[in-house]
Amino acid sequence: MQQRIIWAGLIGTALITAIFLSIKLPVILAAFIVMGLGLVVTYYLAMSNKRLVLIEEMERFEQGVVRMILQKDIPSALQRLQAVSRTIDKELESLVFIIDTQANLSLPIPPGWEDIAAALKEGKRFFQEENGTRRIMGSSATITSLLAVPVVVHEQVFGAVAVYSYHNRSFTENHRKRLYGLSLQAATLIANLQEREQITDYHRQLLVSLVAGIETHDPAFRGHSQRVNTIAVWLGRQLGLEAGELNDLGYAAWLHDIGRSAGGIDEEHPQQGVAMLPATLKFTRVREAVLYHHERYDGSGYPKGLRHTEIPLAARIIAVADIYDALTLLASSEERLEHRLALEVIKKATGSLFDPLVVVALEEIEDKLQELTRQWIESEHDENGRKD
Repeated sequence: MQQRIIWAGLIGTALITAIFLSIKLPVILAAFIVMGLGLVVTYYLAMSNKRLVLIEEMERFEQGVVRMILQKDIPSALQRLQAVSRTIDKELESLVFIIDTQANLSLPIPPGWEDIAAALKEGKRFFQEENGTRRIMGSSATITSLLAVPVVVHEQVFGAVAVYSYHNRSFTENHRKRLYGLSLQAATLIANLQEREQITDYHRQLLVSLVAGIETHDPAFRGHSQRVNTIAVWLGRQLGLEAGELNDLGYAAWLHDIGRSAGGIDEEHPQQGVAMLPATLKFTRVREAVLYHHERYDGSGYPKGLRHTEIPLAARIIAVADIYDALTLLASSEERLEHRLALEVIKKATGSLFDPLVVVALEEIEDKLQELTRQWIESEHDENGRKD
């Protein structure tokens, strides 16, 4: 764009100069004046365009940083980090990888990049390489220019973010400043998310202990809430729920039968369970899922006879997870159904009792369901063997 402006300015200057020469004005003076003005205007236009491009690039970069900061979980934050790093220079590619082996994230160090990870882990602020011969797995192209910086969380090198090119590029101080500043933002975000995860995990462990204590009053229900939680979260992921929705779904699945601890009529346990939960905005989705998990897709359920999408999605998911566990493990050993028979029973009720989309998702996680059932049956046999 900038080159086109310069060429247009020079051509325009030449044309105007030719016009002045053709009308016989003081030739030399007119020519110099016009050429001088033309060059000044051309330079001004080119510089103005360059400033606009720089402003646009900065805006894209800042917007990307804001989107990254708004992420609610570490994997999403790392995806955004890679996307933002690419806006540092539109001609560069980017890559994020994890150096901390305890992070339990699937972003390994690329093969052949181990020396970069080692250098950053030893405290190097930048790793810069030109005329290199590295590759990215799955690509035959050679990376010739590379710039990487560490992401340091709680004084430990968590990972790294790199920008690179398949052509010879020289990295400027601006490249280094932006990449380093971005790594600092990412480190702060990841540290906050880790602390939030630790608090969430602490609360989750308390919840698990509470539910386990309640289930001891009815041995038939031992492990039921845990299994419904596992299946519901699998279904939620399969259906593309976001992190916050998955979190609320998981809590609701753990708590869906908490109302049974109050005794009374079985069909009243959803209302009794909701009455035990905080009536705050933060718990709205959890409360709704607990209250409506016995609603049925055709409106034949309780407590309100809701149908189709009137039933919250989390409640529709828990309904399917709940019935699957009831058929395969919650029932007595004599009445239990084998996995495929249980799946057939649920499929026959698709569109009447259960949401068709959720049932399809259940079929898609069939291997996980079979493994879950197998593990629980084995654990029961082991426990019965110890009792004997």
